Amino acid sequence: HPTKAGALWQHITAHSSHEGLISRSWSAPFAHPNLCKIKREVEDDFVVMGFNEGTGRLAGNLGSLDLGQFDGNGILQPVMTCGGGISDELRSKIWADKSKYWMAVALIKGNDRFSSGALRSPQLVRFRDDKPASACLLKKP
Repeated sequence: HPTKAGALWQHITAHSSHEGLISRSWSAPFAHPNLCKIKREVEDDFVVMGFNEGTGRLAGNLGSLDLGQFDGNGILQPVMTCGGGISDELRSKIWADKSKYWMAVALIKGNDRFSSGALRSPQLVRFRDDKPASACLLKKP
């Protein structure tokens, strides 16, 4: 029932350590390939604090971004690195002109938030030019 599913999802995302929901047709076997999987996602804004060179096929190019947020005293604190969600074209652009992206605000999505404030499995969504870096505040669950 949709109403029960919505209430269950709200409970899972707000009060649970579960990472998502899996549903199936009542008549389908448990190992059925057409399961419906819904994972919790968290989005937050982070400030680019640094750049890390990649390895392997990304050698000589951007591997990941160092990201941070401002604490209650207005000090930029390192929170995590993010190498996911960045196209090869964008990696090259960032690596070639790091000064353009230094202190830029990046919207990052992840599957959950660790107690440190870092996101689990972070992926770059986009850069935000509509938000100042100072508005990216450290959040911990």
